[in-house]
Amino acid sequence: MTSGLIDRTDISGVSFEDTEQTSLARVGDARLRERILDFIAFGCTNPEAGLPAMWWRWAAWQPLLFTPGAGEHYSNIGYDVL
Repeated sequence: MTSGLIDRTDISGVSFEDTEQTSLARVGDARLRERILDFIAFGCTNPEAGLPAMWWRWAAWQPLLFTPGAGEHYSNIGYDVL
């Protein structure tokens, strides 16, 4: 829980529009952006159905919440990676 990785609820608990405007603002590749948007839509409607590898990919696209070891944030994704 000290890795700095986001949690699945950080994705599914945010409105689709907010996620699109904040997390995806830095994705310039249109095809990658479309894949991410599809994944977000799936994750928002099925937060527990996603394969762990899909969540890992999403976490890899996001900046860490903090430097590893510098804070705590519950993260199922971090636990899955561990």
